[in-house]
This record gives sequence, structure tokens and C-alpha cells, in this order.
Amino acid sequence: AGDIIAPQLQEMAAVAEAQAQLAKTFLNDGHAVPVAEGKCVVICGPSGVGKGTLIEKLKKEFPTVFGFSVSHTTRGPREGEVNGTHYHFAKKEDMEKEVEKGYFLEHANVHGNIYGTSKAAVEKVINSGKLCLLDIDVQGARSVRKAGVPGIFIFISPPSVEELEKRLRGRGTESEEAIQKRLGNAKGEMDASAEKGLFDHIVVNDDLDKAYTALKELVKNDIAGIQALHDPKVEVKKGPPQVVFVLGGPGAGKGTQCANVVEEFGWTHLSAGDLLRAEQASGSPDAEMINNFIKEGKIVPVEVTIKLILAAMSKSVCNKFLIDGFPRSMDNYDGWVNVVGDQARVAFCLFFECTEEALKERLLKRGETSGRADDNEASIMKRFTAFKDITMPVINMFDGKGMMRKVSSAQAVTEVWADTKPHFIGLFGGAK
Repeated sequence: AGDIIAPQLQEMAAVAEAQAQLAKTFLNDGHAVPVAEGKCVVICGPSGVGKGTLIEKLKKEFPTVFGFSVSHTTRGPREGEVNGTHYHFAKKEDMEKEVEKGYFLEHANVHGNIYGTSKAAVEKVINSGKLCLLDIDVQGARSVRKAGVPGIFIFISPPSVEELEKRLRGRGTESEEAIQKRLGNAKGEMDASAEKGLFDHIVVNDDLDKAYTALKELVKNDIAGIQALHDPKVEVKKGPPQVVFVLGGPGAGKGTQCANVVEEFGWTHLSAGDLLRAEQASGSPDAEMINNFIKEGKIVPVEVTIKLILAAMSKSVCNKFLIDGFPRSMDNYDGWVNVVGDQARVAFCLFFECTEEALKERLLKRGETSGRADDNEASIMKRFTAFKDITMPVINMFDGKGMMRKVSSAQAVTEVWADTKPHFIGLFGGAK
């Protein structure tokens, strides 16, 4: 009897520990307490108002708090410019297609070249646990607000149009025509600053030091939250995590596409199999338990796997997770529901579909160099059977709930990514 009770107690302890970790790290939806997480700080204002100077002061005082999205452009790189650092340099036809698909928050045509801020670039900064500074015009602010991006929208205003004109003339670098054009644009932007629901705050830059103090006051709680988020000595709460389950047959290319999502959007990729293997090799009390289950030919309790997943989630600054290879069975899914419930937002299950013939060819090719014991024909066929019998019911269940997103992985890798990317663009701004 004792041998039967011991595993049950271990499973119960794993559930309790997982739920305690969940409660400690994440807040439930609708919780009133402020949370530590990345967001946008959108700063607008007419040319000459001093917003660039204010932004530089923020960057200088808080270099680890603020992040900056790398813009796209169709112009060629200038001397010393590095692709992906100064700009993402793109072909005009490619960027036009992505603008049409809605991949950009805002864009503009300047002297025949397109410049724009992509949703992926902004989300990558936010997912890194930083405040993403956006210095954009009013039309850009409207686009960002419409996209549902989490953020603070601040308009920097001059004390008057007359004072702005005085500053512009004081530069001594503008022609009369340029000054009149800037003043005309400024009046339109100042009128738009009163537009209902567009800006959260207006800061009048009558005195630079006072304006900077006012700006810092508006974002001080967010700055403190980000500083705490990156301080291992400080325990912080994060908002409910967003999860995408990633499933597919053996050799479907899940890992390759997960890596693309991490690179493009900054999500955290967790492999259930890798977590179990790492724990098994760690020498921890759980490692002994995992080894005992495997030694006896038993499946490691799903509660243990979930505990490892939640522990990994708690260590990530990013609050969006790709969980690869889970849930593999309905038992896995039921375990997730029982332990996690609605404390995590499952956006959808991403299913990479491919024929067995194509998968078998890939795995046998991989087996020539992988050294994996299961990359042989007999093992491959057993894995296919297990996938059909155990995992496909999970995928069908998500499909029945309208939560399955299917991508054919029989295509070239670049084409698979082209079909995968839109599903994550659709989640931009915290959409469910």
C-alpha cells in the first residue's frame, strides 16, 4: 500500500507546488494591483517642441529600462549602418506587401522611400520586459492606439504657437517656407491632442527641466516596475501569461518555426521534453522521482511536467510562451486545466501538418547524422502511430473549440514561416 500511496503523494505535492508558483508569479485577469511588464511609451509633439531632448534625457537616466524598436526602410544602407541595428533594410515590393497585410503599426513615404514601425519589432521590445519608446506623429499614434498596443500616450505641447515659432526661428537652420510648413503642421497636431481617447497626458514644455520632471512623474510607476522585473532580489507580479501550444508529428519542424517566433517577436520557447530531460539530469529530488518512473516503465505524471513548465515560465521576463510538444495527450490537457485553469490565457494550438511520407523521409535523413536511437524506420512508425492515437485527439479537440491554427509544414521552410507569422501578428497588442 505504501508503494501505491507514495507516487500519489508525490503527484499531489507537485500539483500544490505548481499552483503555489502560479499564484506567486502571475496575477489573475482583472486584478487591480499594477504589474511589472513591458509596454509602449508613445511620445508625440510638433517639430521644435523639444520631445527629442526629453526622450534623450529619459534614455540617459534609465538606460536599462527603455528599449527601442528598429524601424524598417526601403532605402539602401548608408556607410556604417548595420541591417537589424540601425534599420531593417527591405525591398520596396516586400515592404509594400507587408504593409498591405497589416504587419506595420505605422508607415510613411519619405522622398520615395518607405519608413515604418513593424508590430513585430515593437512586440519584441515589449516582450523583453522593457518600455518601448515610440517617437511618432499624431497619425502614427492613432494607428498604435487602434492596434490595441499596451502603453502610455503622451503629447508634448509648446506653451503657444508663438513660442514654437520663436524656437524654430532661433535654430537659424530653417527657410521661411520650412518654418511656415512646420507651424501649419504644429497647429493641426495641437488640435489633435485634444482628440478624445487618443492621449493619456499632455505635458507643456515651457521649461525643459520642469517638463522632464513632469514626464518622469507620468512614467515613474512603470519605470519602477521594469527595474523590479529585472532585479532577481525583488519579487514582482506579472500579468496572466499568454500561451500557444505547438504540436505536430515527429519531424514536422516545430523547433525551427518556434525559433523564428522567438527571433521575430521575442516570445519564450519552452520544450516539455527538454525540461524533463534537464530535470532528470539535475540531481534534484524531482530528478530521482522522474528516474524512478522511467525505470519502472511508467509515464511521468503530467502534474510534474506542468510544474516544470510553470517554474520555467516564472523565470522568464517575457510573458508570452510557446509550449512545444505539450499537451501530447488528453491526459496532459486535463492536467493543465486542473492545475492552471484560467490563470493562463491559451491563445490557440498551432498544428504543423505534414504527410507521414514526407516526415519519414526527413527523419531518416536526420538519422544519418543525428545519432538519435529513435531516428530509424521501426521507431519512426511507432511514433507516427502514437501521434495519431494519442496526440491527434488533442488537436481535434482544439479544432472543435475554434482554437486550432493549422500550417502545412510540407512546404519550404521560408514558406512555412510565411504562413506561421500572421498568426502571431494577430496576437499583437494582447489579443486573445
